[in-house]
Amino acid sequence: MPVTKIEINGSLVGIIGLDACFEEVRSLGMADGESVKELLLRKVKEENYVPTSMEASYKEALFAEYRIFTGEIERQSQAPAFARIRLYGSSCFRCERLDEMVKDVLSRAGIRADYLHIGDIRETAQAGIMTTPALTVNGKIILAGRVPSPDQLEKMLLAALDAHENT
Repeated sequence: MPVTKIEINGSLVGIIGLDACFEEVRSLGMADGESVKELLLRKVKEENYVPTSMEASYKEALFAEYRIFTGEIERQSQAPAFARIRLYGSSCFRCERLDEMVKDVLSRAGIRADYLHIGDIRETAQAGIMTTPALTVNGKIILAGRVPSPDQLEKMLLAALDAHENT
């Protein structure tokens, strides 16, 4: 089943079978927003884990995505509040080492970022990555095919993040 990523409380979350869920709910022709929210959450929970403490947030995010899906509202295009950093690569030693280094740089510098380590080969190919490990900031490749020293990585990452803030 396809996985769709939606933003919930500032984080991207993968939801299995979201489009099929939306189609099913739309086919019922429900008009009451609260009933739609409840049904969306129930349907999503059939295929996905939803923490109990996050159910209210999921309901709101799912309903917002559903309204976009049905054409009731348009997607708001806005620049991310913080940089989207992606590390592409499998669970090999080099990729895992770079993952640790990126987390260390972000932590030490106190930088808030939407960071994901993506090991899926299809997602890697869709992003245009040919050599791993590869690191991107807002879709721009800043490193590919090697693991730099910790100091080099910090300079590279901070420069890319600084460029993000100035755009």
